[in-house]
Amino acid sequence: MANRLETFSRSLKSEISSLDFTEKENLGLISGFALTNGVFSLLGNNKARLILKTEVASCAKLVFNIFKYQLNIENTHIIYQNKTKFKTRVVYNIEIKGEIIPLIEELEIKKNLMTCIPDNMVKKDYVRGFICGIFLGSGSLSDPNKSYFLEISFDELEIAEFVQNTLNNLYLQFEDVLEYSFKVIKRRNKYVVYMKKSEYISNLLSFLGCTNTMLNFENIRIEKDFLNSQNRIDNCVVINYKRSLKTAQENVELLDKILKIKPFDFFNEKEKVIIQARMKYTDLTYSELVDVILHEFGVNVSKSYICSFFNKLKEDLK
Repeated sequence: MANRLETFSRSLKSEISSLDFTEKENLGLISGFALTNGVFSLLGNNKARLILKTEVASCAKLVFNIFKYQLNIENTHIIYQNKTKFKTRVVYNIEIKGEIIPLIEELEIKKNLMTCIPDNMVKKDYVRGFICGIFLGSGSLSDPNKSYFLEISFDELEIAEFVQNTLNNLYLQFEDVLEYSFKVIKRRNKYVVYMKKSEYISNLLSFLGCTNTMLNFENIRIEKDFLNSQNRIDNCVVINYKRSLKTAQENVELLDKILKIKPFDFFNEKEKVIIQARMKYTDLTYSELVDVILHEFGVNVSKSYICSFFNKLKEDLK
């Protein structure tokens, strides 16, 4: 059974693959997808091969259709491959062969047979597709029930930093640019562009048009934040109760000592009522004690009066 991280990422990739894109966005998508997982090789006679891999069937179909029908590359095929590592999974290899070097350079996948910076593919008409493509190629989104983490990995630092700047320059509205910016880290032999801020991740999903994933992400985030807030409130209640109980016990111990020194009749009427109420109700807070004194003894005293009374007893005992 797929783990939850894989399931959430797969769900997002499936939704991306079902979105509507313009022809230029399709070109950006192919460029980004090939940039992150494409394997390019020369065949001779000005011919070349490009192999793209994915485990998401709808993604394979989308990439195949763009090459086959929009770009009119006749020699485009999908090769199915079963891989077994802990579990059996299907890998879809999209193979494109022929005189495709000019197309590869136009899409900025390669230039002079070398990896290049895809400056044109991040222009306004292409950028949405490009970001979708790089995520389809090597991106992942963690299950928000556990953490907020979106990442895309690259083989070269220069490309990773270029994508980092592209993502940070998107028109997503946040005042604190530094706090909400994408970061780059090295993980083994990869350079990972990542974001841990849930608000930005949600806004990015909306920008890409992934409404279902965004709403699911937001629902989980809101529920999680609510439960965390409730837990904090419950913890505060427990802490306050423990403090109040400790104070009440200290009051009782203090009264036991004071009454051995001063007789009960030494105190005024309000103080007598406070003593009686505290000795009877040894676990109430001062606020609760105020209500008990009013309803059971018919005497109106304030919380501050009770507090001052016990503070005065402490001073007298010193």
